[in-house]
Amino acid sequence: MIHQIKLTPKLEHFVNEMIERGRYGSVDELMEAALELLQEQERSNSGRLVELPNNPSLSSLNTFMDDNLQDLMAMLDAKEVEKKDEKQNGER
Repeated sequence: MIHQIKLTPKLEHFVNEMIERGRYGSVDELMEAALELLQEQERSNSGRLVELPNNPSLSSLNTFMDDNLQDLMAMLDAKEVEKKDEKQNGER
C-alpha cells in the first residue's frame, strides 16, 4: 500500500537526519519503526489505541506528530539501543 504524506519542515529534517546518520535505511523503515513505537506507547499509556477523529486530515496528523516529536525521538533512540544490545548479545 502506498501512502503519500506531507511532513512539516521540522519532521522532514528529523527524518533526513535519522537516515543520514544511518539509523534507518529508508523513510519507510523509519516510519514503520515510529508508528510501531507510537502504537506501543498508546497501548501502554491507556491500554488501548489512540482514537483519532473519524476523518483525520494530514494536517492534524502532522500536528500530532510535531507535538510528540521529542518523545518520538527518545523512543526511537531507546529502540535503537535495544536492537544493538540484542544483536551484541546474540553474537556472544
